[in-house]
Amino acid sequence: MSHSLSAPSDRPTLRLFPGEVFCEREPHLISTILGSCVAVCLWDRRLRFGGMNHFVLPIRPAAELPSGRFGDVAISALLESMVGLGSRLENLEAKVFGGANVLVPEAGGVSVGRRNLRLAMRELRARRIPVVAGRLAGDQGIVLLQCTACGDVWVRPIVSTGATAHPRAARPRGLLRRRVGRSAATVERAEDNRGETCPTCGTTTRSGEPS
Repeated sequence: MSHSLSAPSDRPTLRLFPGEVFCEREPHLISTILGSCVAVCLWDRRLRFGGMNHFVLPIRPAAELPSGRFGDVAISALLESMVGLGSRLENLEAKVFGGANVLVPEAGGVSVGRRNLRLAMRELRARRIPVVAGRLAGDQGIVLLQCTACGDVWVRPIVSTGATAHPRAARPRGLLRRRVGRSAATVERAEDNRGETCPTCGTTTRSGEPS
């Protein structure tokens, strides 16, 4: 479904860094980069707004202060923020991304990425929030762009160039982005310009690339 709702043209794309959580009722485009980290994108189907977190490790150790770097803290914080803005849990849906095997696990152990994914799924399942889409695990990092106005999420792989992985290496003029939705992902073309625009609903920001 197409929507005419647009963010103000002077609002930049919001870059979400590890340990950060963000949601607002106003429409935003939120960008983050994931390897073994996980991002949970929530969207309220009734109120039509959303938010995202980005966590590094699954469980906060008892000796650590609460921090969004840990999944159990970050998911609770995002949910509390959504509810504080009027959401009800039964109206929320989730898309989950990341958890790539980019770090070597301890001998015989489970990778950090997989443990992050398990935590995310367990926390969402416990709250009966459906996971409607995602891009999980693998061995490649991704750049993520969430439109909080319509709930769509767009994904771009990070391409390794020798010793360095660079998110822009996969972006020739006219980036091919993959939209991740309820149905099979479709490929759309976004023109290379100075602003970010959601190809689904037209929500726009003034900043450049989401990376």
